[in-house]
Amino acid sequence: MNETNITIIIDEEENENNKNEEENIQENTQLQQQIIEDNNTKINKNDKKYFWKNRRNNPLITVWRPINEWANRGRETIARLAVITQGTKNWSKPRLPKVSRRAENQIRNFGPLLLLLSLFVYLILGASAFLFFEHTNHEIMREIVNLLSLYEQQLELKMPDLNEWTLENSLTYCWGLITTIGHGHRSPKTGGGQVFALLYCVLGVPFFVFTLIVISYRLLNLCRVLSQLVTKNTCDRELERIVFNKIEPLGRY
Repeated sequence: MNETNITIIIDEEENENNKNEEENIQENTQLQQQIIEDNNTKINKNDKKYFWKNRRNNPLITVWRPINEWANRGRETIARLAVITQGTKNWSKPRLPKVSRRAENQIRNFGPLLLLLSLFVYLILGASAFLFFEHTNHEIMREIVNLLSLYEQQLELKMPDLNEWTLENSLTYCWGLITTIGHGHRSPKTGGGQVFALLYCVLGVPFFVFTLIVISYRLLNLCRVLSQLVTKNTCDRELERIVFNKIEPLGRY
C-alpha cells in the first residue's frame, strides 16, 4: 500500500509540474506577441512619419497630386453646372435652346411646304436617275424596232408599243413607287435601274408617309379652326335669338 501511495503522489507532482510548464509557455508566447505588436506599431508610425516627411519624393504622392487636381476641377465644373441649371427638376433632360415665338410659327407654317418641295425634288432626282439607267437601253430597243418595222408593213403585223423612258413617264413611275400604288407595265430592264428602284423605294416610302402625316395634321388643325369659327357664329346667333326673345316682351310694356 505504501508503494501505491508513493506512485500516486509522484504522478500528481508530475501533473502539477506539467501544468506549470504549460502556463509558463503560454505566458511567454503572449509576451512575445505583445512585443511583436508593439514593434509593428512603432514601425508603422515611423513609416507614416517618413512617408509624410518625404512625400515630395514619393511616387505615390506624385501620382495622387494630379488626380486630386482633376477631381477638384470636376467638382468646380459640377458646381458651375448646378448654378446654371438651377430651377430644373429633371437632371436627365437636357435644356433645349429657347426658340422665339416668331421662329416657331415660321417653322410650323413653312414646314409642310418645305416637305412638299423636298418630295418634289426627290421625285425629279429619281426620274433623272431612271432616265440615266434606262434611256440608253430604250434607244437600243428602238433601233431594233425600227429595223423590224419593215417586216410589219410587209407581213401586216403590229409590234407592241414600247414605253419610252421620258421625264413624264419616269415621274409617274417614281410616284407609283413611293406611294405603293403600282407602276403598271413599266419597269426597269437594266441591273442598275432595278437596284436603284429598290433603294429608291426603301427611302421614298417612309419619306412620303412622313410628309403625308405632317400635311394631314395641318389640315386637321385647319378644319378645327374652321369648325370653331362656325360653331362660334352659330352660338352667337342662338344667344342673340334667346336674348331678343326675352327682351322683346319687356319692350311692349
